[in-house]
Amino acid sequence: IALEAGLEVGEPGCDPNVLVVAGDDGDAMARALVEAAPFAFRPGYAGASGSAQALERFKTSGTPVRWWHVAIPVTRDTGVVAVRMPGENAPVVSQDASRLRTNFQNDLRKAIIVVDLTKAEGVNFQQLGDYVGMVAMAQIDPEAETGAYDTILNLFEPNHQVAGLTAWDASYLKSLYEAEMNRRLVGHQSGEIGQLMLRDQEAARAAPVQAPDQGGWAGA
Repeated sequence: IALEAGLEVGEPGCDPNVLVVAGDDGDAMARALVEAAPFAFRPGYAGASGSAQALERFKTSGTPVRWWHVAIPVTRDTGVVAVRMPGENAPVVSQDASRLRTNFQNDLRKAIIVVDLTKAEGVNFQQLGDYVGMVAMAQIDPEAETGAYDTILNLFEPNHQVAGLTAWDASYLKSLYEAEMNRRLVGHQSGEIGQLMLRDQEAARAAPVQAPDQGGWAGA
């Protein structure tokens, strides 16, 4: 999923920044993780994560899958940290006068995902893996209404049948990472993502249909 979105995946031995844990009691697992390492969820610098109320919802949501992202503000061109880190001096950064863009953007630093195996019962590994991949790569609002879209995010919603990651999901992730994420207004950022998704859909409709391969047996 990460590769399809245009991201680089680390080699073995890299420092992983997506943590997926599973257990038969998601609330207990989430509470234990937060209590064991509270600063991993809410680091002491500005723009890192959601609010204390959001963290409480993470601990008690009772959902089959829950997630928590930690981000870090960086300079757009150099990737240098743009906020004061605990125990360090404030960085020296410059700000341009553009009304449309800033010199900064928020980069995801960590995703922590908790799977409640009891409540996720009934979905297969492919479906669950695609769902986890989607919420790992994007800061999805857990309370977002997604019923109107053809997305893996509807996996646990009643009256929805989702086989796995959809074309809409793949287009969203690709467009998310292709868009300029240093726009001043959230509406401008979401608008650009929407335009890129429309471009993908138009390209898919214009692409010639490939005839099925009539050759011999596929390799096993």
